Amino acid sequence: MIENRLWSDLEAELKCEPPRYERCNNILSYLRDKLVLIFDKQERMIRDAIDIPHIMQQLRAGAFDWQSSVRLLASIMLIMRANQLPSRHACLDEGWR
Repeated sequence: MIENRLWSDLEAELKCEPPRYERCNNILSYLRDKLVLIFDKQERMIRDAIDIPHIMQQLRAGAFDWQSSVRLLASIMLIMRANQLPSRHACLDEGWR
């Protein structure tokens, strides 16, 4: 599947010596841009949550750890949750377990 290939290639690039971050940058940019399109009134919040230059700087410095990943995903989830109908909250929560 294409999705599996994407994640496999990303993992391989991150394990290179030195790691390659181009695909990671592209994925984050794509995600940020799509969220801005969907939730345009939250653009500032989205750009703050997915601050690609800052994330890339942390990655290159070896400072983007598991907790950083959790915070990033939690921020994205909060943005999505804030912009959906309350009746969809349980579905979103279940999908992240």
